[in-house]
Parts: sequence; C-alpha cells; structure tokens
Amino acid sequence: MISRDEVRNVLARVDLFRDLDERDLRALATYAQEEPHAAGDVIWEQGDLGTTFYVVLAGKVGAKVVDEAGVERLDRVLGEGEWFGETSLLTGETHEATMEALTDCVLLSLRKEDFDAWAAKHKGAVRRLRMRPDVRRKYEAPHFRWLEPGEVPVLFCRRHPVHMLLHLPLPLAVFAVGCLVALAGGEDGLGRALLGLGLATAFAGALAVLWTVLDWRNDFFMVTNRRVVQMEKVLWISEVRAEAGLEQIQDVRTSAKNAFQRMLGVGTVRLETAGATGQIQFDFVANPEAIKEEIFKQRSRALARRRAAMRGEIRRELRRRLGLEEAPPEEEGVPPAPAEPEKEEAPRKRRLSWAAVRRLVRYFVPRFREEADGVVTWRKHWLILLRKTILQVLVMVALLVLGRAFPWMGALSAFMAVAWLGMLFALWYMYADWRNDVYQVAGTRIVDMTQRPLWGRKIRKEGELANIQNVTYRIKGPIQAFLNVGDVIIETAGRTENFQFVGVYNPREVANEIWRRLARFRREQEHKERMGERQTLGDWFEEYARLTGEARQKPGKG
Repeated sequence: MISRDEVRNVLARVDLFRDLDERDLRALATYAQEEPHAAGDVIWEQGDLGTTFYVVLAGKVGAKVVDEAGVERLDRVLGEGEWFGETSLLTGETHEATMEALTDCVLLSLRKEDFDAWAAKHKGAVRRLRMRPDVRRKYEAPHFRWLEPGEVPVLFCRRHPVHMLLHLPLPLAVFAVGCLVALAGGEDGLGRALLGLGLATAFAGALAVLWTVLDWRNDFFMVTNRRVVQMEKVLWISEVRAEAGLEQIQDVRTSAKNAFQRMLGVGTVRLETAGATGQIQFDFVANPEAIKEEIFKQRSRALARRRAAMRGEIRRELRRRLGLEEAPPEEEGVPPAPAEPEKEEAPRKRRLSWAAVRRLVRYFVPRFREEADGVVTWRKHWLILLRKTILQVLVMVALLVLGRAFPWMGALSAFMAVAWLGMLFALWYMYADWRNDVYQVAGTRIVDMTQRPLWGRKIRKEGELANIQNVTYRIKGPIQAFLNVGDVIIETAGRTENFQFVGVYNPREVANEIWRRLARFRREQEHKERMGERQTLGDWFEEYARLTGEARQKPGKG
C-alpha cells in the first residue's frame, strides 16, 4: 500500500502539478487512490466520459485508437512514472483512446469529482497548474448550462477586435463633441446650457461606446466535441442562436471579402448541412482556416468514437460467446405501481368538482409547456393572441364606454348588444384557434399541429428526429426580449419541410429541449445499431464454428 508521502512525491513529478506548493500537494494527495489492474483490463474505452486521471506506478498501459474508418492502432505505450487523463480531469471530455493494461500494473487514480472539490478549496493552486495549451483553452473557455454532460468547448472565438473598432468612430465622435461643448460652457445662462448639453451628449456617447463593446462581446462562435454553435445577440433588441451536430456538417468553407480582411488574416466561416437553408456562418473571425480544420478534426473524432463503440460491443460479444466474459445481467423488472387507497364517496365528489374547475381554468389559462407520457407540448405565447385580438378587444370596450357615456345611443342598444355578442364569439374563435396550435416532440417525431375551431380543418405536420440538421432560435425586438418570446426553427433533411415554432415562451429552453431529445435519440439509435451488429457478428461466429466442426467430421474425398 502506497503511503501519502509517496503519493505526494508521485504527484510532484507530474508536469501538471509541478508548480504546486507543499500544502496544496499534500491536500491533493489525500484524494488519490491506488488501483491494481490485471493484463488485458480495459481502464476506459474510447468515447467514454472522462472522469479520472491516472499515473502508472508499475507495469505498462497501452493507448489504442480507432479512426473514423474503423481501423484500430496502438498509439502509444505508457510505463512507470507516466500519466494519462489530464483532459478528463480538467474538462470531463470524452476519451479519444481506449486505455488497456498491457501487463499487470498498478495505477494511482484521481477522480474528477475529488479534484473539483480540491480545486474549490485551493483556487490559487489551480492558476499554477501546468496545463497543456490545448487543455488550458478548453478549461478556460466559457461553459454554458445548456451543454450536454461530457460536452466540452474546444474552440471559442469572437469577431476580430478590429470589427468592434470599426463601429466605434461615431460613438467616440459623439463623446468628443459632448466634451468640447461642455468645455465651452460658462457661468452665464448660455454657458450653463452648453455645459448641460455637452455633459448629456458626452454621457450618451459614453453609453454608445459601452453598448458597442458589449454588443461585440455578445456574439461568439463555438465548436464543442459534439456540435457547432453560433450566437448573434444585439443587447436588449434581438438574439439568435444556431447550432448543428458535427455529424450533420457536410462541408465547411472559408472566404475573405477583400484585401483588408486578407491583410488582417480574418474571414468568414460557412458550414453547410442538408437543411433547406443549410448554412451557419460567422464573419470577421481570425484565422478561419484553423477554425475549419478544428471543425473537421472534431467531426472525425465524433465518427471515430462511433466506430470505437461499435468495435467495443463486438469485442464484448465475442468474449461472451467464447466464455471469457459473463453475459450482462438481465434488466430488473419494473416494480408494480402501488395500489391507490380506497376513496370515500364524499371526498371523491368534491375532487371531481374541483377537477372540473381546474379543467375550466386550464382551458382558458393553458400552460406554455406541458409534458405527459414522454410527449412535450408547447403553445404560442399570449403575445401572439394579443396581436390578433387587440383591435377586437378595443372595439368591444369602446362600444361599452359609448353606451354608458351617451344615453341617446339607447335606441341602438339592441343592435350594439348583437354586435358585441358577435364580436365576443369572434374573440372566442380566435382564442380557440390560438389554443389549438401546438408544437410537440413525441417519441422519435416532431409535430406541428393546427386545427380550426368548431370541427374545422386540421393540419398535422410530422417529421423524424433523425432528419433534423440545424436548430435555431430567434428573439426579435425589445418586446420579445423583455417577455422572453421567440421562434424556434428546425431544419430537416429530405423532402420534409422545415418546422417553425412561432412565438413560443423561453425559446432558448425549447431549443435546448429539442437538442437534448435529439442527442438522446441519436445515442439510442447508435446503441441499437451496435447491438444489431454485435448480434449479427455473434451469429456469424457461431455459424462459422458449427460449419468448421462439420468440416472436420466429414471424411476426406478420394
């Protein structure tokens, strides 16, 4: 059993921890654990979520990599004193290689959750870690709550600062003019007026400068190990976020508009998918060719992870059929639902009456988002209904006010009552029409459903989650930004039309929900494909063994 002093010495020889002081090293050493592994043990597989950092204390460990063509190669061999899993420890990114014990070995492990607990208590020590440049970029990149578990930003960039400077001359000129006018002011009436005007103008110019800088910072382009994201946000006015999965990207193109951009080394990056518009683009970014290469690199890694997972399933099935590995345990049955307690008659009637009230309230005040039996339903925001009915409501209110304000209109009261009731019916019709328009994600399908009231025409448009290429949300104008209302556009491949969820509440979360469901659906599809390939190969192996046995038993000819 390795002592804590020995653990401290081992960690001190790791480049990542070399600059830590004695107190920080000893605190970190308390989290490390010794792990023995037999030859052939798989420590982790390519594509697994990163959770642990290892140092080899004894023995040898091999890193095996499967490329996007499905070819496996031994990338490197690690011996005593060497380490692996730095990226896993710091970012939790999925592994790009399968680590396997080539001999009996002993490893020193440090789990990410323990490291994070240490880092929270020793924030100064984290700044002294000797991270590789690529790992530091990932570690210091902004992290967003809507990223999936194991999803890590590998590239984060904004437009070149020159783009911001090109928009600053006017605000700076306003600020300068304001300062000059303020300096021209004096103590007399006109002077005080000039002073006030100058200060107000300078203040407005300063606000414009600040707004320009913040507007520049709000736009970004990000590549993760799973998708590409473009954010365009105009402060208090609009917001657009477009994203596409790495495997949906068909082509990436770069261009520079003019000699000035070529001189600065900036340009535009365009991503093409199979969607109808099929483009995500970000302009005026530095070194667009490097961004293009990173996107293709991450796309290749995503495809390689799929192939590696397939090989892993095949290997486990062959080991199982050869008796080298036990079959996976059977899934436990779902426990029966607990029996409901018996209900007395009086309470049941009371609950039924309250249920009717709740249904009535739910009809006239529906939720923007509902989920039942795995089906998520969204409705349009009240703002969309208000736009359709505001004129009607104003006319109805005007009729009521006129009827009370001008008694001589009493002769028209019957006509006004009929007109008011007719408009009330029309108002209900528009409300029911608004309420019947819903958007759903149900199982493997996405649904856009509209229905006219009173048994009117019903239109239901459906598409497969598998066909989704891009997901974009848009918030247009200060009113939508204030109310958190916007549109979600879902681009699909093939003949299916694109889906547009118009006027939904919290479009960011709607887009996140669709992306989460899409990611889960694709993982399930990949798992099914792997299981199918695994079973097929196992059947081939058994049939081959049976035919080989028959061939051996068959007497030779001649």
